[in-house]
Amino acid sequence: MKKYRVDNIKFKVSHISFCILYSTLLYIVYNAVNFDKTAKWFYLKNEFDYIGISAFYIAGLCIFIAVFTLFAHRYTIKPLAIIIIILSGASAYFISK
Repeated sequence: MKKYRVDNIKFKVSHISFCILYSTLLYIVYNAVNFDKTAKWFYLKNEFDYIGISAFYIAGLCIFIAVFTLFAHRYTIKPLAIIIIILSGASAYFISK
């Protein structure tokens, strides 16, 4: 009989699959814990806005996956930081105008 050991078990997961699955699980767990606090924001005239909260969670998940994937790649952080600094400077200029 073949002995099953932990050393013999190998999971082949691509880098992008890991980024998406890990960040999605983290996002779901965190928002499941804090759902009662966030749900208070989506009561309109004593009715619950299901479309609003689902759009909120989907947009948050997409942003979280994007940020997590960028932090997982060290070569993309520096150009992104430069772009964000330029855009924030431009927006500060136009806001002050």
